[in-house]
Amino acid sequence: YTGLKRTPEEIVAEAIQEDVDVVGLSILSGAHVLLARKVIEGLKAKGAGDISVVVGGTIPPRDVEPLTAIGVSRVFPMGTPLPEIVAAFAKELREP
Repeated sequence: YTGLKRTPEEIVAEAIQEDVDVVGLSILSGAHVLLARKVIEGLKAKGAGDISVVVGGTIPPRDVEPLTAIGVSRVFPMGTPLPEIVAAFAKELREP
């Protein structure tokens, strides 16, 4: 957990510094496509494109496909049961 109101650049730097396998973005602002794109592009630019990015929060169904198209591994709209989220993270960590 990096705290609230982190920039995509800060998230990328911290993910690389901490050697994470998955970045989870929780977004309620409606800027999920833009922010996820910036994080994914930032990870790729820093040679860390193998870090998976998952997104949760206030995600309208129409935005799931655009998010996966830019490289988001999983999308968790509001109301996604916690066991489903935990299972998805476990799967992300097992897959190469």
